[in-house]
Amino acid sequence: MSIPALILLVAQWQHERPFAAQIHEAEALRLAGQSARAEAILRDAVKSGEGAIGEQGTVANNLASLLARRGRHTEAQKLWLRAIALWTEADGSATPRAARAMNNLAASYMERKRFAEAEALYRDVLATKELPETLNNLAVLYQKLGRFGEAESFFRRAIARFGDTRGAMQPWGNLAILLEQRGRIDESLAAYEEVLRLLPKLKPADEPVAARYLARHEELLRQRREPAEAERVALVAMRFRVREARRSQSR
Repeated sequence: MSIPALILLVAQWQHERPFAAQIHEAEALRLAGQSARAEAILRDAVKSGEGAIGEQGTVANNLASLLARRGRHTEAQKLWLRAIALWTEADGSATPRAARAMNNLAASYMERKRFAEAEALYRDVLATKELPETLNNLAVLYQKLGRFGEAESFFRRAIARFGDTRGAMQPWGNLAILLEQRGRIDESLAAYEEVLRLLPKLKPADEPVAARYLARHEELLRQRREPAEAERVALVAMRFRVREARRSQSR
């Protein structure tokens, strides 16, 4: 949802659903780069204890995500645990909202090198539903742990689940890096080509991640002494950088 649309929604709900309005106002501020103000609103909402149980879970999850992006993982982890409990109470077990919070919490555990706890959470999510994001994240965890066979298997399962959508870009890129690390260069280059194929489907938020894969793809081609192919990839990466620079100037 765009920032103007969120602002209109906040105005509409300010009197009818004030707690929901706080959630959307905080999100509009976050998208506008005003993280401190967004955090203050979400903290007030947490303290108030108002709103439906599901809405309280949303507040806890959103505040946790905001804090994690700012490197405050300990506090974020407590809030994600609260979000999981609230959403489970509101929706019953094995709900998409609770699974999203569990994914976020597991990613935070990975960031803090709490790998066993992250793996257990990812496995809990997959026990109820095979979400492609979870498959990709668990594969990344196994890659970090040197469990390369399992990592490859889970990347391929994530790709199959995403299908021919923009979401498949990350597991294809991750698989390309894994295959490169294992010396399977032809397979790695084929996986990087899948990243290129999916570029037209991406949203602007996807492009910084895609740019990292393109950089590795270009470097691998140069190592293989394929300068023409490397330049082809470099030109695509340059277009990404130009677009990102223009977006930064307009903010």
